[in-house]
Amino acid sequence: MTIPLVSRIRRDLETAADRIDRESLTPWLTHLGGGTPLALAHPRMGPITIAGVRFSGSVVPVFDRYVTLTIDDLISAVTDRTEEALADLPRPDREPAVQQIVDALDAVWTRLIGRASEIKGVLSGAPGHGGPPRPLRGRIEWTPYEGRLRHALRAIRMKTMTEHKIPLAWFQRYDHLVDRMADAAPGAFAQRARRLADLTREPDFADVRALLLEGVDFAGWLARAQSDEVELGEPFPFPDDPTAEIGVALALLDHIAGSEDAASSIAGNHYAGAHDSEAAGWRRLVDQVYRPQTRELTHYLRSRGWLETPQPSAPAAGNSIVITRSPGVVVQQDVRDAAQTVHVAVSGVDVSETLDTVVELLRPLLEPSARTELDAEAATIRAQLRKPRPNAVILRECGATLRSLVESVAANALTPPALVTAANLLWSALGQR
Repeated sequence: MTIPLVSRIRRDLETAADRIDRESLTPWLTHLGGGTPLALAHPRMGPITIAGVRFSGSVVPVFDRYVTLTIDDLISAVTDRTEEALADLPRPDREPAVQQIVDALDAVWTRLIGRASEIKGVLSGAPGHGGPPRPLRGRIEWTPYEGRLRHALRAIRMKTMTEHKIPLAWFQRYDHLVDRMADAAPGAFAQRARRLADLTREPDFADVRALLLEGVDFAGWLARAQSDEVELGEPFPFPDDPTAEIGVALALLDHIAGSEDAASSIAGNHYAGAHDSEAAGWRRLVDQVYRPQTRELTHYLRSRGWLETPQPSAPAAGNSIVITRSPGVVVQQDVRDAAQTVHVAVSGVDVSETLDTVVELLRPLLEPSARTELDAEAATIRAQLRKPRPNAVILRECGATLRSLVESVAANALTPPALVTAANLLWSALGQR
């Protein structure tokens, strides 16, 4: 999706670049090349009048300074405008807007400097013949537009985090997805890691993630971690600085989430013992790197005032409701400020039978990687059903995954009607309706 601010700035940059080319650069070529007087002006240089001389001697540094100042004035104006507009952009648009505007400024700078160099080459060559482009020697302090915009973005992020703190519920989801990640079977490591990585990109955490990743040279760190400096079977050496450690862990999460081969290789080569399975190495990676992150992140956010503080609640009436066969369904009685305890019970026999039917009919329709995911989710559901009180959150999460797998094949004309019927029964039992 195109960000309106970026579209306007790109359009205005092109218009301004065309005007500078036409009104500030080309006149040097037409007047000095044709031997007619040139009259220009610049706010920082004052009037410029050149007549009766060739493009040589003191005229050359005047040209260089005039051109570089004119280009920098445009860059400075766009940088100021972007800094002022950043805070009004939606949070997800700020980072891409900065990058796209930096790219646009890079392109305009290159275009105008190139055009000025061509004109300088023509004017410096023999009359009627010209010459190759000549570099400009304008000694000015260029506006550091990328540095300024990155600094402005960082300041806005920190202010935003002070005003909109990380909700405690985010950590509940984090811990749940770490549990799910640890339970992944071979072939599904990257997929489970991707769910956790996606959580860190959600608006609640995206600004914190960006701040933590600033300055992280992940490519260099990974190259050292996979070099001869770290023996096979030895865990990766994370930075000693706690904040840098969190940033590297987030970057590593993106890496293993992007490739099953990378996830399997790291788990097998650096976290599995000599006689361990690949899954054991994966669980050790999760336990050593991502489970401790809850504590580290909590400390980091609390020290900066970016973590939601639990609000004390007034004593309220107690109300206990027991629901059977409907996980995830909560009935609120009409009592003001009532606190309610919800116990969820399901019929393990009914759900198991329906689950078996769904797995049996769905499995032949899936690709191998999706079958691995199906088996893992089914195993998790069965493990929950063996408990006296199954965890409704986990059942719903597993049900959502199974539902996505069913929907991925449901459009196929060969999909058995019995699968659709059994799946609908399973969604009802797992709280998906």
